[in-house]
Amino acid sequence: MVQNDRDAMETQSEIRVPPWGAEEDAQLPVLAFIYTPNPGLPSGLEKARGDQKRYFQKTGKWVPVIRADLPTANNVDARFTYNEGDQHRDAPTPKVDNECKSYIASATWLQRDDPFIKGQPWSLQVTPTECGRNMTKQQQAAAYAELFSKYGKDKQWNPDNGSMNQQLVCHLEWSGDDNGKKVYTRDKRFWNLEPVRPAVSWDDVFKQGCNPY
Repeated sequence: MVQNDRDAMETQSEIRVPPWGAEEDAQLPVLAFIYTPNPGLPSGLEKARGDQKRYFQKTGKWVPVIRADLPTANNVDARFTYNEGDQHRDAPTPKVDNECKSYIASATWLQRDDPFIKGQPWSLQVTPTECGRNMTKQQQAAAYAELFSKYGKDKQWNPDNGSMNQQLVCHLEWSGDDNGKKVYTRDKRFWNLEPVRPAVSWDDVFKQGCNPY
């Protein structure tokens, strides 16, 4: 890991993505097409728009174009912005039913015992708004963005092993059996999310009841 110093500012980041099959496009976990503005250089906006359009034509799924303003100093955070004008006009923004002013009513950090994790890991006990509790799949990314913007900088969020979004989505979609009665995780009063939990396959997330280990 590159520390937050001069090396971090001068080191190129790299993400390696394995190839996928020709018919697997719609199954890819693509959440956004990101571009960075470069004064004096060609912007990546048109390429991001092109990717957005092609992905929409191929899969029928609308994925937003997001502008990323990268930090110019060690004490500056990156900024990610959704702009309506950045979206490709041939990949129209879908109407979102039940649009929420806020998805998260409150959240509190607490420590709880876990049979599969050593010690008492930090858990973010999330109380959704009534609208948030009834959100659709289209709204899940916005809900997670709100959660992260409010609590992602808390010291308890680290170490972050990459599964907080998976846990949130699972709480919205998982259902199980309780003494012959079907129960839905989204109906729980609180949703408990632990940053220390690992990112695993979606099958394992649901098999492990939204608590991957």
